[in-house]
Amino acid sequence: MITGDRVLLPRDSLKWIESHSEEVLSAHVAQGETLDPKYSFSPTTLFKNIHHEQIIRRNLTKELPILMIGMMDEVMTTVDRAFGIDNLAWREVPVLESILQIVARVSSRVFVGPDLCKINPKSFYSMLQLILLSN
Repeated sequence: MITGDRVLLPRDSLKWIESHSEEVLSAHVAQGETLDPKYSFSPTTLFKNIHHEQIIRRNLTKELPILMIGMMDEVMTTVDRAFGIDNLAWREVPVLESILQIVARVSSRVFVGPDLCKINPKSFYSMLQLILLSN
């Protein structure tokens, strides 16, 4: 749940907002309060580098409707592979490792596409392990 102050502006204010620089109108501080980067980003320098935010906001966000179809496909495939589809038999599942594999595959689907994400998903899993260990 996201808490905090919100400002609702009429649609015709968008041009005014877009015309101002990041120094004048920046959501970075509010996002920092909401996301609490010392707990949600590893390393925390990722949050301090505003370049990532700009790429996500300008490029990735507008592509989400298209990306969601592929992401859902990857989530279903990878969850079935990680946890199995047999709902009658009990089996042990390494939860953290399974979740990391799911995150790695879905992330790679977004950033490198459906063909490349299936070629070497272990490289993305290794990257996630490295990030976890660096914390």
